[in-house]
Amino acid sequence: MASSIILDGTKGISLPSFTTTEKNAIVSPAEGAIVYDTTLNQESLYNGTTWVNVNSSGNSAITSGTAVASTSGTSIDFTSIPSWAKRITVMLRSISSTSTGNFRIRLGYGATPTYVATGYSGGQANIQTLPSYGSAAVTDGIACGFASASANSSGVITIVNQSSNTWCVTGTYSTNDASTMVWVNGAIDMPGVVTALQVIVSTGTFDAGSINVLYE
Repeated sequence: MASSIILDGTKGISLPSFTTTEKNAIVSPAEGAIVYDTTLNQESLYNGTTWVNVNSSGNSAITSGTAVASTSGTSIDFTSIPSWAKRITVMLRSISSTSTGNFRIRLGYGATPTYVATGYSGGQANIQTLPSYGSAAVTDGIACGFASASANSSGVITIVNQSSNTWCVTGTYSTNDASTMVWVNGAIDMPGVVTALQVIVSTGTFDAGSINVLYE
């Protein structure tokens, strides 16, 4: 851990450097304080409330997860959502399952994530080529696709931290079986800080596609 600024006329300025654990343990950091996080290999700015990672342009960093093939199992988990994340984007490409059902995103909290399966307020509305319209309330997660052996779903769902542990949702996805476009919205009050999310299939298992996340 380096706790002072070092100025070298030939090598530039070295900021105080800390691991993420050391950084988070700083008592009452000054608003506007900047350090170098050696765990994340990037600068962090204290905004008066929390540490925010910044990129070389000085903007809040957008971090990409690793795309996961959704070709087996009943859930795809992303367990490294940082506590400072204020926006999470879930990207779904051509996901499908072996049986008819639904895909849902569920948020998790805690070091060993507990995924919340109830208490979501929101729903989805769709339009088909006929045209045919429909809507449904969704309380068991965030709608993100229709599961079917003959259909696949693709889309982008954005989950934004409104305040404290309250998250709001918006997004769209489409399915290829009936040329359906679906709009999604909702909200959830989490019991704790979000640390993970999972995409689940209600029946059958995943059998195609891929899923990834961005957080910032």
